[in-house]
Amino acid sequence: MEFGFVFNRIAGDPVGPNRSFVDWIGDAEKIMDTASRAGFSFIALPGRQSLLTYARLSVASGDLRVSTEVLTMPMLSAVEVAAAAVNVDHMTGGRLDLGIGLGYHPVELEAAGMTRADRVPNFEEGLVVMKALWTGEAVTHQGKYYNFNALQIPQTPFQKPYPPIWMSSQSHGASARSARLCDGVVVAPMPSFDDLKALVQTFNEEWSKHHSEPCTRVGAWRGIVVGKDSKDAHEKAREDEYMRFESSHRYRVGRMEEATTVRLPMNLEELPTFTILGNYQECAEQLAWCKDQVGLTRVTLNIHNTFSSLSEKLEWIQAFGEEVIPKVT
Repeated sequence: MEFGFVFNRIAGDPVGPNRSFVDWIGDAEKIMDTASRAGFSFIALPGRQSLLTYARLSVASGDLRVSTEVLTMPMLSAVEVAAAAVNVDHMTGGRLDLGIGLGYHPVELEAAGMTRADRVPNFEEGLVVMKALWTGEAVTHQGKYYNFNALQIPQTPFQKPYPPIWMSSQSHGASARSARLCDGVVVAPMPSFDDLKALVQTFNEEWSKHHSEPCTRVGAWRGIVVGKDSKDAHEKAREDEYMRFESSHRYRVGRMEEATTVRLPMNLEELPTFTILGNYQECAEQLAWCKDQVGLTRVTLNIHNTFSSLSEKLEWIQAFGEEVIPKVT
């Protein structure tokens, strides 16, 4: 199993009121170097500007793969994403993983001129557009969302035929769609461990209908809090506002749970049903279950411990590399 983590949970955002970009990039380079030496395989960035950020981080990311988790395609231009992905794939020497998804937040959809009903057809058409442009040939496309004649990206991706495409899922429909259209799946952070297993099963069943070999790209986001034991870790989670799921939480405001998704247990009391909690040994056991019983080949850790300094962050990364990764990979 490969491990990565949500990079901005540790490094913070590159642009903000409390420090300069120069300071941020200095910290980011130390975090990536420590992660690589600790045995992590990749870093992940959410948000619509993740490819832009990776363009800057590419020269300092060493041997780490860089993953967009995830680009919400209905809110973006597939033409622009295709071109940017080619650039970043070359900048990293072929270390880009392209994580994409549908999105859910009504404000963002409205700003892009989309509705929730537009998401799937827009996503699927955009994927057709990107794959066509990555051939390097002049492409003409006439569709519902994209119309252009003889459009060409002069450079093809470093990875052939294109970077691995991972699709986010928190519904059985999305898991099946991932298997049909993409190269892998990334289950979102909120489904319970039981639903995680079921979503992966749906993905694998659909994958087997279209491929002769099992998929090697089966991933999931999992929140994690390390403490003295599982009870202590559960208490530590209360320190992170994100984990309290109050009425102002982005997931609640954006109505992320839909009729088509699995149940999303967005409350602190149910944290053990969808979050890795405990000391390093307990975390290793839970992640081993994800590998052996669910069939995950990769986990993106959303780290919810709170830190007061860069050194504490680096110590966490190093300790996880020493205490967990060798026991699970």
